[in-house]
Amino acid sequence: MEPYLEDPLLWHQVHFGLIHAIRTALVPMVAPRYYVSVEERTFMLTDLPVIDRVRERFLEIRATDNHELITVIEILSPSNKQPGEGRRQYEKKREQVFETLTNLVVIDLLRGGAPLPMGKLPRSHYRILVSREWERPRGALYPFNLPEALPEIPVPLRRGETEPTLALNDLLIQVYAEARYDLRIHYDRDPEPPLDDASAQWARAQIVARER
Repeated sequence: MEPYLEDPLLWHQVHFGLIHAIRTALVPMVAPRYYVSVEERTFMLTDLPVIDRVRERFLEIRATDNHELITVIEILSPSNKQPGEGRRQYEKKREQVFETLTNLVVIDLLRGGAPLPMGKLPRSHYRILVSREWERPRGALYPFNLPEALPEIPVPLRRGETEPTLALNDLLIQVYAEARYDLRIHYDRDPEPPLDDASAQWARAQIVARER
């Protein structure tokens, strides 16, 4: 994971790029039985001095024959992990999905804020939840830390069907390169949110290696 991409001033663009990269990767793997669409929910943040309209994008996989919703893929934003309307709206949406026969994939690539309730969680910087509707209340959790690459994860479809695999690390590298974030990130500064000592030492070593 690239900790500098977690900056709240940058994350909305990273989020946008990764959503579209995932859709592009998934479409040929699920067609023609399914299609993948980018959807959006909007809510007002009233917990700030100024009321702000927030738009959050997510992915839906639907059956082409009857448009049945099969799987929802979410990438968390800072507003989902902080107390307030954004978290309330997201938790409400997640509970609605859990009450249906829809699979859910939740990708949390943000160290800041509180993780969403998932039972007893191992300590980790990041985590991905794959919730297959036929396995609930159990789900597959993929925890990982800063020095590690993003895991490859399965995307559930209908029960018994082969699940396509998302190579998230490759997709994030692609998004970084296409947007030329190397020209926008100030690597001479500490990332936001700050790193713990061990992670900061690792990050400095990576920066030095890039500059050689």
